[in-house]
Amino acid sequence: MNVNPDMINQLIGSIPFPIGKTELVKMAKQHGANDQMANMLNRLPDKTYSNADELKGDFSSMMGGKMGNLGNLGGSSKI
Repeated sequence: MNVNPDMINQLIGSIPFPIGKTELVKMAKQHGANDQMANMLNRLPDKTYSNADELKGDFSSMMGGKMGNLGNLGGSSKI
């Protein structure tokens, strides 16, 4: 699967943490994620992500470590 790291950065930078997989998929679709991105998100483990690094790690694992450098993924924290 060919994934655009910029698209992932934009998505992760716009979501609040913590966030569950179901809410993550909903937010991605609301922010214009294409079918490829939505399908990829649906393949993530069904859990709550505490921060951007945790989500980045699952993306990378899912892609067999072929995500490259996603850089500063941003994201905000709910307190």
